[in-house]
Amino acid sequence: MIFHKRLYDCCRKRSRWAFSLHPPFVVVGTVFYAGLGLLGRLMPQVQVFFIAMSLQITLAFVVMAMTLSVTMFWFLGRFEENLLLFAGQG
Repeated sequence: MIFHKRLYDCCRKRSRWAFSLHPPFVVVGTVFYAGLGLLGRLMPQVQVFFIAMSLQITLAFVVMAMTLSVTMFWFLGRFEENLLLFAGQG
């Protein structure tokens, strides 16, 4: 295979990987902000988004810690396959 075609295939696969690794963060963030919006409607006198900033940061670290090992094993397996394909051995 020609070098630029291999490079194109690698970039295409990596963008697919990126889109498949981010859903836990999107789901948790959407649910979190929906809850904050509801709480803001129920208690309009309280600055909910300002108070919840530390909770948001903590929640992001917790989700990252929970998903990091699984996503890294998944990513490294795909990376190895793609690296061998790029090197011409696959």
